Amino acid sequence: MDVAFLILYFAGMLGIGWYYSSKQTTVKEFVTAGQGLGYWVASFSARTTGESAWLLLGLTGMGYLQGVGAFWVVIGEVLGVAVSWFLIVPRFKSEVTTYNSLTMLDYFEDKLQDHRHHLRYIFTVVLLVMVTLYIAAQLTATGKAFNNFYGMDIVLAQVIGLAVILIYVILGGFRAVAISDFVQGILMLLGLLIVPIYAFINAGGFGVVWDHVATHNPELLTFWPTADNRWLLLMTVLGFLGTGLGFLGSPQVYQRIIALKPGSNLRRASWVAVLYTVLTDTGAVLCGIAGRYYFSSMGDPDTVFPDMVTHLFPPLLVGFFVAIILSAIMSTADSLLILAGTTLIRDCYQKIFRPDLSEKKAVLLLRASTVVLGLIALAVSVTDIRGIYWFALFGWAGIASAFCPPLIITLFWRGTTRQGAATGALVGFGTALIWKWYGIWSLYEMVPAFVISFIATVAVSLYTRKGTTKGD
Repeated sequence: MDVAFLILYFAGMLGIGWYYSSKQTTVKEFVTAGQGLGYWVASFSARTTGESAWLLLGLTGMGYLQGVGAFWVVIGEVLGVAVSWFLIVPRFKSEVTTYNSLTMLDYFEDKLQDHRHHLRYIFTVVLLVMVTLYIAAQLTATGKAFNNFYGMDIVLAQVIGLAVILIYVILGGFRAVAISDFVQGILMLLGLLIVPIYAFINAGGFGVVWDHVATHNPELLTFWPTADNRWLLLMTVLGFLGTGLGFLGSPQVYQRIIALKPGSNLRRASWVAVLYTVLTDTGAVLCGIAGRYYFSSMGDPDTVFPDMVTHLFPPLLVGFFVAIILSAIMSTADSLLILAGTTLIRDCYQKIFRPDLSEKKAVLLLRASTVVLGLIALAVSVTDIRGIYWFALFGWAGIASAFCPPLIITLFWRGTTRQGAATGALVGFGTALIWKWYGIWSLYEMVPAFVISFIATVAVSLYTRKGTTKGD
């Protein structure tokens, strides 16, 4: 009977794709839902896309390992979401409306007059590489979830998860993705409220859990993460806070802003996004801390959420919680797939090489590319089953470090040049790769890559502006 919820969930996602399939006749509809999303759908879709499987599996695992110190991640994410929605989103929405942009690459090219498409080339490479890794992280999470709950072979589980995602994405396009994200966002919110609350109640109350952790793992109740020295402590805290930087302009999140209906209430959308972040992130960390009461040790902390579900709830409800975990996975994987397909076909192939491409053929190619990119990500995920937290945060950092600093500077400083934006994107992306490869200072690569990208964008813009002035 526990499979009934899972079947219902899969049927619902496929039904959403089928319902909107008849509307997918133009590129604008396929990649922006005809720019007709309401603010509730856009807010939930943006948040679920930005969180991914690492929220239910990765962040809960961090709560188990780091205890109260994991709240630094919550602080970083809440600050990032608040700054994004209250300060950056209004300006971005106004600008993309002015330029009639369907994608972020459209905006960069038109705003910076990049007629040779250099930025399109750079951003296309960055997105295709990092999106592949990011989707692989979600498929890894799918395999872990099914293996943990049902003992299913990990690779088979990954194939099933990808198949469902691909079907509703290629059928319903961006509109199906956004609506399914909204439904999945509600499920994720319910899961991250129900599980920790019930876990504390079942244990006898919050105080009982707290006293247990204080007795057996007192280091987990300090706000400062465990570290051998002050320098490492600072790097750890900065790394935790740095996860929120990715919300300041990552294209998979900001595509929802482009798709937002003109005249939507951005103030209300902002509060919805912030409140959602506070509730879900807090619930995830508390879930991990509660896990210390039920499990004294774990081989894989990423499984603390599903392990608590199977320990606390009757088998009848297991399928419901599996659907919640899949919601976190699919709400990001579907967005990344359609973003990658849009980048490859619409932003690169159509805009650079085939501007005369018909709408019908463009939509067909968008669908085909989505399938191919999904299969490539599957191949990556089955060859090296890494930790969800590692995979997801690396993909998150690579995309954000290339896009966010140039976008912020372009929005708020008229002096930005295309050379500056291009340099910032390349330097940010390269720094993230190098920093991750060498593990410098044990600092999360997002932080140095973001800062260096920001400096490079400004410095090169100032230099090229000066050169342009002299030439004139």
